Amino acid sequence: MIILDTNVVSEVMQGPESSPALAWVVSQDPEQLAITAITVMEVSNGIARMPAGHRRDHVAAQWSLLEGQWLGTFLPLGMHDAQVAGALSAKRMGMGRRISMADACIAGICLARDATLATRNTRDFDGIGLALVDPWAH
Repeated sequence: MIILDTNVVSEVMQGPESSPALAWVVSQDPEQLAITAITVMEVSNGIARMPAGHRRDHVAAQWSLLEGQWLGTFLPLGMHDAQVAGALSAKRMGMGRRISMADACIAGICLARDATLATRNTRDFDGIGLALVDPWAH
C-alpha cells in the first residue's frame, strides 16, 4: 500500500498541468493507494482558511471532485496508529528533529500498516524506518 501525503494530494488537485507527480499517481494501481483522515483534515483546513473568491471556489471544487472519484482506500487514525505516532514523535525529538503532529500521525498510520509514504518532503520523515517514495523524482 502507498499512502499519499497531503502535498501529493494537493498536487493531484492542480489538474493535468501539474508536475510529474500527477503522472506518477495516475500510473499507480488505485487499489494500492490510500489517503488518511489527516490529509482530509489538512486539505479541509487549507480550503477553509483561504479568502472567499474564485481561487477558493476552484480548490474546493477540485477537492470535491477528488473525493467523489477517489478509488483508493481511506484510512482513519486508530488507536494503534496514534500510539505509533506518539512513539515516533518522541524518537524524532530525541534526534533533535521535531516532526509536526500531522506528519507524525500520517507516519504512524503508514508504519502501523507497513505502508510506503509518497511525499515530496522526504526529509520530514528521515530516521523513523518509514519506506518513502518521492513522486516528483520519478
